[in-house]
Amino acid sequence: MKNVLAMLLALILTTSICNAATTKTNMGSNLKNAIKKDVEATKKAIKSDVEKANKEKQAQNKAANKEKKAKLKEQRDTQISNIDKQIEQKKQQLNATKKSTTMTETEKTIKTRAYERQIEALEARKARIDEAYKKSIEALN
Repeated sequence: MKNVLAMLLALILTTSICNAATTKTNMGSNLKNAIKKDVEATKKAIKSDVEKANKEKQAQNKAANKEKKAKLKEQRDTQISNIDKQIEQKKQQLNATKKSTTMTETEKTIKTRAYERQIEALEARKARIDEAYKKSIEALN
């Protein structure tokens, strides 16, 4: 890209010199003005090319980040859905234990506390997973 632009600049300068040299009046100032105009035009062209390339790169990055975010959200949702299923099972077991008439109160208390601790651990795990995925999604922004 730099080589092409350098060649373009050289071509513009030579044509402007030839153009300015052909006019007989104020040859020096015409040459000077022609060179200034050509240099400014080349600078503008280079600047617009760089801006265009940057915009294209940003668009590509945004598209890639969207795909990554979608994959991360999908992974998070699958992990959280598994944990939600486990929590639901534990809650059902907890309710069954509380309604049980064949167990003693001590057995009920021990089992209900165990199920409650398991539910709390699963909910904490769910929160950690969600937080980790949120951080990774924020890192992509």
